[in-house]
Amino acid sequence: AEATGDYIVFLHSDDRMLPTHLSVGIEAFRAHPETAFVCGDYRWFDAADLWHVHRCQPSPDYYGALLRLNFIGPPIVVMFRRDVLTRVGGFRPEFEGADDQDMYFRIARRYPIHCHHHVIAEYRRHAAQGSQKMATMLDASMRVMHAQRTYIRGNKPYQDAYCSGIKQRQRLYGEILFWQGVRAMKTGEWMK
Repeated sequence: AEATGDYIVFLHSDDRMLPTHLSVGIEAFRAHPETAFVCGDYRWFDAADLWHVHRCQPSPDYYGALLRLNFIGPPIVVMFRRDVLTRVGGFRPEFEGADDQDMYFRIARRYPIHCHHHVIAEYRRHAAQGSQKMATMLDASMRVMHAQRTYIRGNKPYQDAYCSGIKQRQRLYGEILFWQGVRAMKTGEWMK
């Protein structure tokens, strides 16, 4: 709401933009002026045992691709056109925890997007970050996915992508949540 520029990048206090982030984004917009946002890739930092594979494939239908998998990841890798964010209504608090995914869906349903595949950010991994709260993430991502049902009705490829996306998100968050529960039982923190 406070921004006045043409483009917006969201930077959480625990992440880092690489020096090329803004120039790569602006160049991608110049090459693809019809897009609502451009996105790239990130690498982890402060977590030596983590690895990341960028799974974006060029697609004329990024909405369908997002149903299957949130290939974008954290908002730090996205440069949005501010006017588009305003038109779609910004982030919706009822999807907190996955409000970025909800935003990606709402934009990709209406506008083209472009992934340039450059590594433009570093995403910090630590125990206190919101994306490590697996119960919250599972609940929020399922609510975001269920909100897509209206838009996929009668479209077999979207329905298939939706079913695949539900399973992928359940595996992503549910398996870790299960093991967090097992560990909590062993340490006597089962109420947590």
